[in-house]
Amino acid sequence: MSGAANNPYVVTPPDKTLSVEGVAADAKAVGDAIKATELVVKHKLYNVTTDQYSQTSISVPNDCTAALYFACDKALVWPRNFTNGTFIFQCFGKITDQVLNTLPSTNLSINLYYL
Repeated sequence: MSGAANNPYVVTPPDKTLSVEGVAADAKAVGDAIKATELVVKHKLYNVTTDQYSQTSISVPNDCTAALYFACDKALVWPRNFTNGTFIFQCFGKITDQVLNTLPSTNLSINLYYL
């Protein structure tokens, strides 16, 4: 860090290049840099069948850096575990009498949205 950054009596203008260490970054330059960064949300559909314990698993694609959201039209899919690129889900159906019902041996379509 430069001595000027630690000296309260020296006024240093904000860094518009976002490349100078120890100097405040220019807010507009930061905003422009964030706008220029494009995040592409990807999607993959999995057709799976739950086991006798209402669990199922999916392997994430190799280009997945972050799983954002799981969606299923027939069930609530609850991620229980993630190991070696595979999610294991507990799957629940309709709620009756304030109880989550399980879905053993059920075919489901799970949508994965990811970065």
